[in-house]
Amino acid sequence: MDQLTLKSGKQKYDQNGYAECVQESEVDPSLVDESKAVDLILNSGSVSVHHPNIIHGSKANHSPLRRCGLTIRYIPTSTRIITEKQWPCAFLLRGEAVPGLNEYLPKPKYSADRHMMFRGCES
Repeated sequence: MDQLTLKSGKQKYDQNGYAECVQESEVDPSLVDESKAVDLILNSGSVSVHHPNIIHGSKANHSPLRRCGLTIRYIPTSTRIITEKQWPCAFLLRGEAVPGLNEYLPKPKYSADRHMMFRGCES
């Protein structure tokens, strides 16, 4: 984690050229002092949850095991989702959709053989 982000807020991102990456951008490396970085070493199966403005990253995964990331963004229903193609995964979690603004997918149905149980999963 880097104090730069916490103190100065939003940073300019540059395209890094890695088309296969989910995040195809990076913070200007001249703004990052890696000597002040804090290692968060996770065990297999663990997750890291952090504020989106925290500068974070990891070295290449050379193991045969998959590493994945998940980004969840919560926005008010008055926010227009702007993208060149139809947004494939916007869900209305609560509130009322603004007519004609965005299209939302139906919430996935709980399946006991595929999903972890949670409070309210059967309803």
